[in-house]
Amino acid sequence: MSSPLLDARFGYYTSNIETSPTDEQRAMSAEQVFSELTRIHREATEFLKLRVTDLEAKAPYWGSTYEELLKYMPFHAAYHTGQIYSVRHLLGETTPDN
Repeated sequence: MSSPLLDARFGYYTSNIETSPTDEQRAMSAEQVFSELTRIHREATEFLKLRVTDLEAKAPYWGSTYEELLKYMPFHAAYHTGQIYSVRHLLGETTPDN
């Protein structure tokens, strides 16, 4: 899969500390980023459905099953979303859902 959003620059801080987004990535609007994330999600879902027929099988690089990974990932995303909101509050912002 190819996408301007699938880039090592957007990985963990320790692996991207000396890099910055490309001009193409910076030029993307919020709508374009959302559209691209939606496309990536759709293609990744189809990829997984075609290749993983046993959710009890071990997922590579995870050490647990695909089912456990699929249950964990929404929690993981929600956890980091909560961190983002906490930082925004600490910086004095009133977020829309307060």
